[in-house]
Amino acid sequence: MTTMVFITWIRTMRFLLCVVLFSNANESLGFTARSVARRPPFRGGAAQTTRLRASTDSQEAFPVLKKIAGCNWEGSCRYVSEDLKPASFELTGGIRFDLPGPSDDNDIVEMNSFIVFPNGKRRDIQMRGSRGSLQRSSMRLESTAGDGPIYTIITELGPDTVLVNEVSKETGMVVMTSSLSLVVQDGDGGAATELIQVSHEVGAPAAANKSAMIEGHQVWRFSKQDESSWE
Repeated sequence: MTTMVFITWIRTMRFLLCVVLFSNANESLGFTARSVARRPPFRGGAAQTTRLRASTDSQEAFPVLKKIAGCNWEGSCRYVSEDLKPASFELTGGIRFDLPGPSDDNDIVEMNSFIVFPNGKRRDIQMRGSRGSLQRSSMRLESTAGDGPIYTIITELGPDTVLVNEVSKETGMVVMTSSLSLVVQDGDGGAATELIQVSHEVGAPAAANKSAMIEGHQVWRFSKQDESSWE
C-alpha cells in the first residue's frame, strides 16, 4: 500500500511539473491564452472574420462548387431511421449549382434541387445567395420564393467537400446537416463523376436540458445528367 501511494504521488508531481513547464514555455514563446466567443457568421460584417484563415490573395472564391457547377446531378436516396434501420422505400431527386460567369460583376450563387417522394409528389426548391467576402468561411442562401421557412449555410472544404446546414428561420436551429463529397475516378481528367451526400435530420430536444435528436439519415448518390434532364 505504501509503495502504491508513493508511485501515485510521483505521477502527480510529474504531471504538475509538465503543466508548469508547458505554461512557462508558452509564455516564453509569446503565446497567451484568450477566451474566444462564438459569434453568428453573418452579423457585424467584416469585423467578425476569423484570423486563422489564409490571406485573401491565396483564397479561391469557389474551390469546390466550380467543379460541379452548371451541371444537373440526379440520383436516388437510401433512407435510414434514427436507430440506423434502412427503410424499404427509396427517394429520387437532383441538385444543381450555378455560379457567376467570368464577366459578371456579382457573386450570386444559385442552388436548385428537387425531391420525388414515394407517393410520386415532387418538391422543387430554388435558393440563392451572395458569396460575399472571402474572409468568410461560409455563404448563406435564401429561398427565392421569399417566404421559405429555411435558409441554408454552405461551407466549401477544398478540394472535394461541401458542408451544408439547413436552419429554421423561426427557431434558429439546424434541422438538417449534410456533407456533399465529390467522387473522382482515374482517367476522367480529375473531373467529378459522382456526388455522395449524407444528410442527418435533426429534431428538437425532448426537454430544455436535453440535446437535439437525430431523427433520420439520408444517403444520396448523384450522377451527372445532360442539360435537358430537368426540362
